[in-house]
Amino acid sequence: MEKFTQIQFVIACISTHSCWLRLLTKNFDVIDDYFHLSATQKLLLRDFFVLNHQKIWTSAVLMEERRWREVLPTLSYTKILFGVTKLKTFWHAYLKSFTLNQCIPVNPASECIAFLNFILKKDINKNWSHVLAYELLKRQTYNQPMSLSSDDLNTTEPCRHLRVHLNPTLTVKIFPFIISKVLPNLAKGKLPITPQLAHPEYIAFYKANNQTVKILALNHFTQTVVSSIQQFERLGDWIDHQSLHLGLSKTQSRPWINHLIEQKIIFLNQG
Repeated sequence: MEKFTQIQFVIACISTHSCWLRLLTKNFDVIDDYFHLSATQKLLLRDFFVLNHQKIWTSAVLMEERRWREVLPTLSYTKILFGVTKLKTFWHAYLKSFTLNQCIPVNPASECIAFLNFILKKDINKNWSHVLAYELLKRQTYNQPMSLSSDDLNTTEPCRHLRVHLNPTLTVKIFPFIISKVLPNLAKGKLPITPQLAHPEYIAFYKANNQTVKILALNHFTQTVVSSIQQFERLGDWIDHQSLHLGLSKTQSRPWINHLIEQKIIFLNQG
């Protein structure tokens, strides 16, 4: 049964990579570089491959085309920058980068992440790479599980004992230009970075719930406040830190806390 399962796995791998099908047609012994097969298993696979080659080839090509159609809508900004034709060129190179025994991504969201990572390793325009990194972080954030929530609390009352948690899906990245204003004006092959927009910007990516990714532009002060949360377990200690190092009084901290809770950047719990 174990040997039969292994053969099934090999057939599944062969059936998902058209570029490897071409190579196996010319030299089936290449399969030895990726799978440990007995002489009997290899003979069975070779016979199966010869007998069903055209059917396997058609299935692989159709699957790759379906994956392309499904991943394309997930690449909104990347598609605008490169255009579909150039992007399809990257796609063919991406397909060839898979090894014969490598499993393909399980869904379009995972495929998008893998494809963007592949493009980012290429020699592309530096500013364009920041746009791809933005799109990549958005997709990576969406793929993260979201489990935390706040207790029903009133932060206007004494709350030093409360536990403070940073949203576990939160990632803050600094971009070298004001990307939140650049992206809406993106045109094919053009990134409209005027001198007024050529300033760093902090962007927060996080999940507000299991289905929604929120993206917020943060000023430097807000980014400093948010990043300091990770140093503390109790809300009271964090408030003291803000008062001592950031110049926020305890009264001024309360609106900040409520705002961060409303935005689901932080969570407060009894404990």
